[in-house]
Amino acid sequence: MVELFGRNCGETSPLSSLLAGVDRAMMPEVPFNVVKLAELVVRDKRPNPSQYAIVTISEATRMVGGTGFEYGEANACTVLDISAALS
Repeated sequence: MVELFGRNCGETSPLSSLLAGVDRAMMPEVPFNVVKLAELVVRDKRPNPSQYAIVTISEATRMVGGTGFEYGEANACTVLDISAALS
């Protein structure tokens, strides 16, 4: 399982997952059922000779009936912060 950034924009997860060729991608806009996800991951890894499956999860992704997992500041780095660091 790989966590991706993109707390409020699920577009990051499917795009990077598609480019990386992962088996499953979870994003904030679509709550997931953990039992169904586990079944899919088991099914995904069976045909793989190394017996693994790659799953990406975007920040703030939530289970059905749950809440997102957010931590840290909402805007941890702003343009002003970057400008100050570069000068």
